[in-house]
Formats: sequence, C-alpha cells, structure tokens
Amino acid sequence: MKTKLLILGLLLGLLMACGKDEATPTPATVQQQNSEPEPEPEPEPEPEPVLSSEKQIAGFQFTGIENNGVTVNIPGEIDEEGKTIAIEMPSGTEITALAPDLEIPDKAVYEPTGPQTLVRL
Repeated sequence: MKTKLLILGLLLGLLMACGKDEATPTPATVQQQNSEPEPEPEPEPEPEPVLSSEKQIAGFQFTGIENNGVTVNIPGEIDEEGKTIAIEMPSGTEITALAPDLEIPDKAVYEPTGPQTLVRL
C-alpha cells in the first residue's frame, strides 16, 4: 500500500510540475535545430517568346550616301521569291562597309553583326 501511495505521489508531483508556464517549441525553433538546410525553391521558368510568322523584310535602304557632293538615301528593291534585294549604288561608292536600315515586322528580330559587305552582280 505504501508503494502505491508513493507511486501515486510521484505521478501527482510530475503532473503538477508540468505547468502551462513552460514555453513550447515553435516550428521556427524546431527548424533551427534541424542540421539539414531547407532546399531553396526552384525559380520559375521564363515564358517562351511569342514567335511571329511574319518574316519578310518590309523595307531596305542605305542612308547618308554621298553622291556628287549630295547626301542621298538609296532604297532597295526587295524580291521575296528570289530572296534578294537589288540596289543601284552611285558609281564610286565604297560597298565594303555599309550599314543598311531595315524595316521589319514588330515581332521580328534582326541582329546585325556590324557593317555588311555587298556583292556586285
């Protein structure tokens, strides 16, 4: 009987010692104790660009060409079927480093790599 009272007294003491005043660990405290770092979220992929079916050059010209002391703009004739642009340059024009002005559709991209060298036909 003394043993039962002793056990009952210990249990009662334990229950009274566990009061609500003690702080319970928060999820943040538990995360700090975790030795493995939490993986970073995957970055969202960039949306695919909307491609245009419009691929024709709408306009082509050389601007600021010197012709007998006069500066002129010289337009080219675009042959979409033959995939060529014909342009008649004034005689004596240096054709190895010309930069054309192109008119292209709004969603088209043209990335020139500097002055263009032309071929005489």
